[in-house]
Amino acid sequence: MRLSLKYKFILSFIVTEVLFISVIVFYNFSSLHNLSKSLIDEKVETANKLFTELIQAPLVVYDKKTLDNAIDSFTNIKNIVAVEILDKENRVISHVHIDAELSKKIFDARSKKVEAEGRTFILSVLPIKMHDKAIGSAKIIFEVTDSLKTIEDNRNFTFLVSLLGIILSAMSVYIIGNRLTHSLERLTSSAEKIAEDDQVIIPNLGRDGDEMSILSKAMRIMQEQIAQRNRNLNDVVQKLQDSSALLKKERDFHSALLDQASSIVLVMNPKGEVVLSNKVVETLTGYTQNEVIGKVAWEMFIPKEEQERVKRVFSCLVTGDFPNTYENTWIVKDGTHIPFTWSNSCVLDENGNIEYIIAIGIDITERNKTEQTIKTLLNSPVVSIILISVDERILEINDIASKRLNNTPDRLKGKYISDFSTAESSQLRGRYINELLITKKPLMYEEKQDGKIFKNHLYPILDNDGNVLQISIFSHDITEFKKAQKELDKYIRLVDENVIISHTDTEGITTSVSKAFCKLTGYTAKELIGKEYNIIRHPDMPATTYEDLWATIQKGKMWRGEIKNQTKDGQSYWVETSIYPDFDDDKNIIGYNAIRQDITNRKKLEAISITDPLTKLYNRRYFDDIFDTEIKRVKREKKVFCLLSLDVDNFKMYNDTYGHQMGDEVLEMIAHILKEYMKRAGDFAFRIGGEEFSAIFSEEDKNSIYDFTDKIRKSVEEKKIEHKTNNISPYVTVSIGVSFIDFSKNSKVTTDKSALYNHTDELLYKAKAKGRNVVVVEEKKD
Repeated sequence: MRLSLKYKFILSFIVTEVLFISVIVFYNFSSLHNLSKSLIDEKVETANKLFTELIQAPLVVYDKKTLDNAIDSFTNIKNIVAVEILDKENRVISHVHIDAELSKKIFDARSKKVEAEGRTFILSVLPIKMHDKAIGSAKIIFEVTDSLKTIEDNRNFTFLVSLLGIILSAMSVYIIGNRLTHSLERLTSSAEKIAEDDQVIIPNLGRDGDEMSILSKAMRIMQEQIAQRNRNLNDVVQKLQDSSALLKKERDFHSALLDQASSIVLVMNPKGEVVLSNKVVETLTGYTQNEVIGKVAWEMFIPKEEQERVKRVFSCLVTGDFPNTYENTWIVKDGTHIPFTWSNSCVLDENGNIEYIIAIGIDITERNKTEQTIKTLLNSPVVSIILISVDERILEINDIASKRLNNTPDRLKGKYISDFSTAESSQLRGRYINELLITKKPLMYEEKQDGKIFKNHLYPILDNDGNVLQISIFSHDITEFKKAQKELDKYIRLVDENVIISHTDTEGITTSVSKAFCKLTGYTAKELIGKEYNIIRHPDMPATTYEDLWATIQKGKMWRGEIKNQTKDGQSYWVETSIYPDFDDDKNIIGYNAIRQDITNRKKLEAISITDPLTKLYNRRYFDDIFDTEIKRVKREKKVFCLLSLDVDNFKMYNDTYGHQMGDEVLEMIAHILKEYMKRAGDFAFRIGGEEFSAIFSEEDKNSIYDFTDKIRKSVEEKKIEHKTNNISPYVTVSIGVSFIDFSKNSKVTTDKSALYNHTDELLYKAKAKGRNVVVVEEKKD
């Protein structure tokens, strides 16, 4: 908390007064203590001296009675509590004790000053000499309790008197200080409010002519002057704020104009140093405004070989000689060279001297490219090229175009193109030019001339404001192309009607189909497009075929194979299919094209040639065809390859008993059971001949082979087809031998079809030897 002047004055005076009085009190206490101590010591010393003289003579002659009388008379002195006389051997020869017990306690303490029973005693031991020779000693106990109490009472009284003096001094100081500082406090409060810009009434203090009166008048004058200056300052601040707002508005407007401009704007001083730039500079060059400001333009942007020429141009600008336009090249931050065309203006100072140069630069990269392209195309030997103005005057024309107009380039330049065209051609071209001037976009149209067909392309050339400046017309003879296109359309129609083609996206959704595809499947294009390809998938086709298909084409490779599909009405058909990916320009797969050939009839013939006519199982020929392929597949997949051999037990006796027709029915039943179990992808069942059957299948684990095969054996017996002549069961039974190779453990096992087939036959004979209706499974070893 901040102390006022009054309290600072009073506090300092009180502290000084307290310190001064404390020093005096301390000095008085110290003097009083020393004085009291001296008085007690002097009193004791006088008593000791008197007592020594009193007992000296009796002690020499050892007059005990005289000694006793001397002690008794001595103890009558006030404050003497006890006396003992000792000879030179320290033996008590006389004593007087007012309080024997208390005296003993004091004598035993052997201390000069002793506190006992709330009283204070002084023990004095004094030697008694005669002619400087010790003849004994005396012990005297003095009580000084009253003397000390008197001293303490005097000291307390002195302290109270001093404290009262401090309080009276403080009250006097407060009263005097309060009167002295009250006026100053009021003036100080007024000064603080003035400092806070508050209007206050300053009181008249003191008497006329004294210091307080003069100070209060001076503060009133100062307050008025401050108020006037504040009013003047507020007027100035308001004008500055208004001017600043106007300047900011103008600056923001100009800055917005500069930043919205599509061209570079640089403001430079006469030294060529950039003092201001717009955002386009940062966009085109990659340099921030902070990196550009303060730099010499040509040193930062212009290639060394062009710097001297740019300096000469700038020197002309500084002198007021402004070229209409000039061009140069800039090197931007990433090292790219950009061509610009420039126009300039200046800002003059009050003396009419050039203060700033404003340069506006337009990137002419695209214009240069267009001009170069036109120059290149004008030399084209096959394309007719004409560059015209918006009013159709010929600006540039190549030889091919001039020949079409039956003239030369020199004679055509500057002339209206309509003057050398047919009315029909001029009317058609004029209609498209009018549309181009509105849309400002390229247009294309075809026209016939002298029995030929020409395709004309119109391209607008725009200025920096987006207005059409010129129009380029590219024409080429497409007569032969039209003929070829007609032939191509005919060929495409033939392909569409006769080749089975479809296209899908990367997810397998159909995006287009040929008419031949629709004819084969029975679906319309509308029914197929947008649907997944599996709408025509046949349930007989194993999932592994499609897994292999997708794995191949998703790697960007072509897949070929035979696929069985079904039509809309459920009929089956076979197609030989080639599927290849469709790529975009970045080699990304965007879809898949499929070309198919209907091989249904061929598959039917093949089925006849590889199928047993009675059981409809595959025959021995197909067994020989696929054996090597299947064993390679299982070996590649690291599975267990299994070859099964099955024979009907006592089948000759069955035929003899029941007839061959019943025997054929048994064979058909067994074939049906094999089909039921051999229906996975890679499972095949065969009739090798007579009552002998075979099967090829694969397993993940060799331990499951026996259980799987034994189910086939049990299924035959569970049909309960009577067989009276079967010596092991009243029903038809089979014996089975299975040989397997475990490629999951060793894919390098050598395989031989004949050896494996013979091993399976041996296992079949083992099953029969065990009594028939038995399954024997054994691994084929090398």
